[in-house]
Amino acid sequence: FRSNGVSGTAVGVNITGSGTECTFYRCGAYYMRGNGISVAAASLLLECEAATNCLSSTTVNGGFSLSSAGGVARRCISHDNASVFGTGFIMSSGALAQQCVAHRNARDGFHVSSTSIAYLMDCDSYNNTSNGVAMTSATAASVLIENVNVFKNGAWGIQSINNLRSGIIKNVVFGSGTATNGLGSINTALLGMIDVAGNITYGANLTPWVAPDSGNFSMTNNATTLYLGRGTFFQNVADHSGTVSYPDIGAAQATN
Repeated sequence: FRSNGVSGTAVGVNITGSGTECTFYRCGAYYMRGNGISVAAASLLLECEAATNCLSSTTVNGGFSLSSAGGVARRCISHDNASVFGTGFIMSSGALAQQCVAHRNARDGFHVSSTSIAYLMDCDSYNNTSNGVAMTSATAASVLIENVNVFKNGAWGIQSINNLRSGIIKNVVFGSGTATNGLGSINTALLGMIDVAGNITYGANLTPWVAPDSGNFSMTNNATTLYLGRGTFFQNVADHSGTVSYPDIGAAQATN
């Protein structure tokens, strides 16, 4: 899907209303005035790309917008979305982003505006102009942010605008040195009841990826966060115990 005009703020592809669930598989959205692809139904975005959208946004728009319970983005990449409002992923009302990448967007990498719950797992947020992850809802919400890399974003790595939060932030890797997030890793002043634990600061001036500035977020085989992702199970029954997982942290897994 490419280019929807030279004026206005229209969404490129807009799925809205009940009964409109659909799947986008290996689709691209480019040069749209507003959101690239917007789904307001329980839809799946699988292995899609959004780039250079939000060309004339007057409010926060994204390469991808997931605004309904059950909206899922998996192995999607959103980058270079423009204007001061251009965001990688907008997530609300029970959306899930897993193994997704947001980079070089004019605003946030992931903009979590959910008023219920949002899931951000195994993702990368790199070199976005504002926050790597921004939690913006003014009402109570729950979040899960786990096994995510957050490097070199212009403002906070993870930002929250109020204390009406519950949930978990675990095993998030933050950059340091020249890869530091501009205002710091996490704005802890307004996290509410979010449990924060197990986070990692990466080596100075380094990233775990092959070539992120040119869009290659493959993990290097010598990345120091290999196998350090959260993979713990709880087993309390006497004859069930010992299940352990050792995922890498981020959107892509390294080869052995």
